[in-house]
Amino acid sequence: MKLIKLLIIIFSFNSLADSFGVCGPKENSYDDTQETVASLICKDPYSLICEKGKAVETFHARANKYFKRAADRSGHIVYERNKFILNRLGVTKLDEKNYDDVFRFHTYACIDDNLIECQLGQIEYDPSIPQWFQDDLEEQFVDEFYYNLNQELDPKIDVAHHVFNRIKSELMQVVEKELKGRVSSKKLKDILHSLAITKGVFSSSDKSVQLNFPFLSDLDRENIQMRYESFCYRGIKSDPNAMYFSEKIKNREFDITMFCPGDYLGGLEEGSTLLDIYNSMSLMIAHELGHQVNKHLKNTKVFKRFNECMGKFFSRDELKSSASSYEDEAHADFWAKRVIGKQLDDMKDSSITRKLEFIKGNSVILCGSEDDSIHHSGQARINRVIRMTRQFSDAFNCSKYLHKKSKRQVECSITGFGLISIHR
Repeated sequence: MKLIKLLIIIFSFNSLADSFGVCGPKENSYDDTQETVASLICKDPYSLICEKGKAVETFHARANKYFKRAADRSGHIVYERNKFILNRLGVTKLDEKNYDDVFRFHTYACIDDNLIECQLGQIEYDPSIPQWFQDDLEEQFVDEFYYNLNQELDPKIDVAHHVFNRIKSELMQVVEKELKGRVSSKKLKDILHSLAITKGVFSSSDKSVQLNFPFLSDLDRENIQMRYESFCYRGIKSDPNAMYFSEKIKNREFDITMFCPGDYLGGLEEGSTLLDIYNSMSLMIAHELGHQVNKHLKNTKVFKRFNECMGKFFSRDELKSSASSYEDEAHADFWAKRVIGKQLDDMKDSSITRKLEFIKGNSVILCGSEDDSIHHSGQARINRVIRMTRQFSDAFNCSKYLHKKSKRQVECSITGFGLISIHR
């Protein structure tokens, strides 16, 4: 428990922006006045965040720039290492387009040393080469890609871990407030302790893994690195993604969260500052840690009223599956929206623009995501889950934009239905 108190003392703060003494960069690509923007975010934040301007496009472009740069360097290195054979195949460069199948573009390339015969069309094609050479070439390229990308990510790792610990501390405060009196003191203590020691992995570099697991053997750390790479990458492609899981290593249970590079490289400053990662990662980090909290609540009735509320809040024809199939992710979203709400309360003296940048930075990762029978759609998660809170309504002064037909809308909490004045 001393560790928990120490974390809360160290990471407690009134406002992250105030702590850093900065207001953060701006990326408003629309011409609306601040008043119009404030009105729209109260009515339809999904439209403002995901459909106006180029927020989604630029979010992905910033991350893809890092992936392309790492791929270009990897291609050059692997080509130089293998150019004697590659040149005989007619391959003069390796890049992200041809590294995984150079033979598709060079079928029947001349690999015979007798160039005269080749020029006469008597081409000798050795089909055995792809069976060993292509696999080795692809493995070399991908390994170099991980190495080169991790070199660019390493300077950001300390910043990412600092933000992870801040958000974890905020969630611990939220959990203690929400669960006090609803679960036993022992269970609450266990949940907070489990959160306090949960690991956050942001890349497969030696630095990132050693930072979290300095006491593990090289082999155990390599297993974690391989798990990260298999989760975050498809060859050299990587989408914004994150996961929580428990794993037993050397007879000890570890709670681990993994965040792919696309999660934090898409921020306005590409994950280079505390404020930038905080602005882009608060929602996702709190959501993944929320899964870890909910693991301890499986056999309790803590979310009984919340589930009943969500079952009524989303009509059956709006969902691809039954309401119960969304419960695990909805419970994690509950903790995420509570953390976002706390952060908005801490920003009560900040401008509407500053609050909007914070909400937009955290929510853009949900843009375009479909209802997959496990997660609600991104539109539902932004417009209903995040928007329908007292903190959101207060932050953007949404009651100011109510009209006669507006109703007091429902927020689902662990106490059941909550009513707030906000646009439908």
